[in-house]
Amino acid sequence: MITPASPEDLRIIAAQLGRVPRGVLGVAARCGDCGASSGASPASHEGGISDDRQRGISAGHQAANPVGYPGDNSVDRLTDFPAGQGDSVPAGHPAVIASAPRLPGGEPFPTFYYLTCPAAVAAVSHLEANGVMREAEALLEANPQIAAAYGRAHELYIRQRTQAGEAAGIGEVPEIAGVSAGGMPRRVKCFHALLGHALAAGRGVNPIGDWVLDRLAELPAGNPHRWTPTTCAWKLDETVGERGR
Repeated sequence: MITPASPEDLRIIAAQLGRVPRGVLGVAARCGDCGASSGASPASHEGGISDDRQRGISAGHQAANPVGYPGDNSVDRLTDFPAGQGDSVPAGHPAVIASAPRLPGGEPFPTFYYLTCPAAVAAVSHLEANGVMREAEALLEANPQIAAAYGRAHELYIRQRTQAGEAAGIGEVPEIAGVSAGGMPRRVKCFHALLGHALAAGRGVNPIGDWVLDRLAELPAGNPHRWTPTTCAWKLDETVGERGR
């Protein structure tokens, strides 16, 4: 479920990334909320988006854009919400945001699910820096079932991005037709994008994203790179590693 970004969400995202990204449609997953990671709905597995999910996407677009399409990185403008929007702050800081497939300046943007939690970004960067992507590539090559599921995740990613764009009033984006993120459907190029997809879509959708999440959770207690969305201890006044992806 993509939910509207409240003013507090946008303040936290600005702290996480150093800015509020142009084209943010809403929050797709949160740290401290295991719902997005505990299993996806049948609609999300099949590539459809339920009526509730569609309303959430549309509301997210409206909430982040009280005067229309997001055209600037100004936190002040993006948090000038209509009355009644963002009156309460949901539990847990944003871990993944959903981004529009075309940005206000016209640039196509293929990364629909964008990892924002600094602790998650730093933990995933540690895996990449230590060559763990080669293990994931080998897993794809050795296991036809995982490779097939990864291909389905690629197709689902594109369908959901297209549907979210349509719900937000954005037309077709032919420049990114057939392009998803993270190296899908045949390669592993960015754990950040794949983990973001896994957190937003739920378990059983993206096998490599799930695998990355398991690798982070299996690190020994006390390891600074161990991370799960339910135990993440990032605080608003902290800077952890590099900024988001």
